[in-house]
Amino acid sequence: MTPALRHRIAVSAVIRRPGAALLVQRANPPSAGAWALPGGRAEPTETLEAALRREVLEETGLEVAPVRFLGVVERADPDTATRWIITAFEAEPTSSSDVLRASDDALDARWWPVADLGRPEVVASVASLVARCTDPRPGIPADPERP
Repeated sequence: MTPALRHRIAVSAVIRRPGAALLVQRANPPSAGAWALPGGRAEPTETLEAALRREVLEETGLEVAPVRFLGVVERADPDTATRWIITAFEAEPTSSSDVLRASDDALDARWWPVADLGRPEVVASVASLVARCTDPRPGIPADPERP
């Protein structure tokens, strides 16, 4: 009998500057060594916004705020019998410092040219999530109370 999948909630952030997107090199499975959007698991007591802020700060050293919800990506990890529900947000830096400092479970953090996001070392969903940020449709604001 196949074990039931556990569901876990995670967050990821699309942070852009002209012609580039911020990616981190993953230190741990799944996709260890690959380049992905900064983010990670939401703690049971956290809101998605709090998890996003914490994960981006831990992995890149940047303070950010979510701007709008971009969508959901689902990933199954058969090794741990876990189905990840990853909520993706466009986010903007909130501090004047743009110095990147990879830490926590990120080996490196750097700005990648948008034209290179289709490379094999980049997680497949990255390019489509970054493209959603340039979509002229308004999307869903991260916080409906914000203008």
